[in-house]
Parts: sequence; structure tokens; C-alpha cells
Amino acid sequence: MTPDHEEEKNDLLTELHGYWDRYGCPEMMTANKVPIIVWLTCFASFIASVVLAWHLLPERVATHFDMNGHADGWMARTEHIAFVALFGTGLSVLVIGLCYSVRHLPISLLNVPNRHYWASMRHHPRACDFLFRSACWFGSICVIWLTYLNVLLLKANYVQPQTLDQNAFWMASIIFAGITVLWFLRLMLFFMIKPLSSRR
Repeated sequence: MTPDHEEEKNDLLTELHGYWDRYGCPEMMTANKVPIIVWLTCFASFIASVVLAWHLLPERVATHFDMNGHADGWMARTEHIAFVALFGTGLSVLVIGLCYSVRHLPISLLNVPNRHYWASMRHHPRACDFLFRSACWFGSICVIWLTYLNVLLLKANYVQPQTLDQNAFWMASIIFAGITVLWFLRLMLFFMIKPLSSRR
């Protein structure tokens, strides 16, 4: 066999390994389905909270509160519901959509630590799968956070004077911010550490 044929054979085997990692491995297929199901469940809960708010909120909704939790800004219910629904849907769908689209973009556009390793035909599918799974988990956290804020706002509009539970609001927001940082660090660590572990 000539060197050229040997090289072509090696390239083909590498490509087949990549497709097996992406499509043929049952563990990988299951790993991708779980975060999708979790996100869909969380998103359905978010939509349910929006529908509930539509039916229960007054026509004039308190949407902004001072540092003491007292209402100091209002919005029409229709405008508020439209904003919450669009923002909640757009935030999670944007993150998941961007991470999913990486697999359909030129491999040269993949910009992560150890890019040459992850841009190889064998490892690129696994990188794309990890990005997609991570995005689904983060999208789930986003809609859980927004669902909780929606419930807090609903409760705030049902007391007189209209008052937001500041402790619950800040605790939820700090937890969300912390999870966001951890999510980003997890992404970076995966792409930095995985090549090292694969060489053992």
C-alpha cells in the first residue's frame, strides 16, 4: 500500500471514529437526551407560570421596586407578560441554539482551549455534543430562575402595599449568577483537561 493510500485509510478511520462517538455510541445518545428532556420540562413550567400570571395579575402590574422592596414602577399586564415570555424564551433558546449551531459551522471557527485537538475530525463531534448538553443545562437554570422571579412578582402584586420579597429576590439572583460562573468554568475546564486525560 502506498503512503498516500495509507494516509487516506487513516483519515477515513479517524472520521469513522468521530461519527461513532457522535451517533453510534448509545451512552452518548442517552447523555444528549437527558438535558433536552430536563430543559423541555423546565421550559414547560416557565410557560405555565406565564399563563398563570396572565390570569392572576391585575391590569396594572408593579414591575419595579426600590431597595426596600416597595413598588415604584408599573406596566400594563399585556406588555409585562409579552416581555417576560419573549425574554425567558429568547434567553434559553439563544444559548442552546448558538451552542447547537457550532456543529454546522466550519470546524475552523471552533474557538476553545486546545482548539487544534478539539477541531480534529475525531474529537470535534464530542466537543459539539458537550457544548450542546451544557447549553441545555444552563438553559434549564435560566428558565427556573425566571419562573421563580415570575412567582415572586405575582406574590408582590397580591399584597398591599405592593412589596417584593427582597431577600428571596437577591438570593435567587446571586445563586443564578454563581451557577453562571460555574457553568462557564466547567466549559473551560472540560476543553483544557480532556486532552490531557485522553493521553493516559
